[in-house]
Amino acid sequence: MSPEDREAYAAPPAYRPMSAGAITALVLSIVLLLPALFGIWWVEIAPILIAALCWGGISGGRRRGAGLAIAASIVALLGGLAALAGHRMLADKVETALTPFAEALVADDRATLSKWATEGDLDTRADLWKRRMSAAKEEAGAFRHRVAVGSAWTGTFFGMIFAPGDVEEIEPKGEKWPGPGEALWIRAPFEREDIWLAIEGRKDPKSKAASMTLVQELDPDSDGHLPAPHWVVDVRLFRPRKASGPK
Repeated sequence: MSPEDREAYAAPPAYRPMSAGAITALVLSIVLLLPALFGIWWVEIAPILIAALCWGGISGGRRRGAGLAIAASIVALLGGLAALAGHRMLADKVETALTPFAEALVADDRATLSKWATEGDLDTRADLWKRRMSAAKEEAGAFRHRVAVGSAWTGTFFGMIFAPGDVEEIEPKGEKWPGPGEALWIRAPFEREDIWLAIEGRKDPKSKAASMTLVQELDPDSDGHLPAPHWVVDVRLFRPRKASGPK
């Protein structure tokens, strides 16, 4: 071995700086778990993309941080998929429970409605619901399939407590527009278009929100059936807003 070879062999390896992209990806994958848990699961795609973009420098030997980039991708992937699956399970639970109520509302099945409605003058309220539903069926046609809550992009939680955009209420209207958490919003597919049901119910004593009290009570009984809680105070119907005609 020549002196030059011995000198090169004894020299320490060249310094490789840590990849800023790998660090950023790992931090983001952890920070973005919070919005993912609330239903915005797709934000976890960002750290995966960042890790992929910085991998060229890492694999080429110019940067360190392979372990960080891999860890960021795993955390982001598992966190996003777990959040999506959790919200889908919650949505399925609520949809399974509320589809019989929607069917009873469409059919004016007052025996079933009485199991859902709070104590009080059910006939007066049911007459009002019947008028609203008749107007909805005249516009949208027959009710089809099961109801739906939330969406794949915003999750179940936000879709249930916030009113959908660009809708108008079907006559006869309620007193005021339901605020966040004051109603449980579900989408009912009809023959020609979807109708939104804003189900106003008993409010939670602490949060003053009506929507979460229903979700908390939708636990299967010993036979695996979902109960029909005496929860519903009023049901208001909304349809997609019609485009304004030329002036």
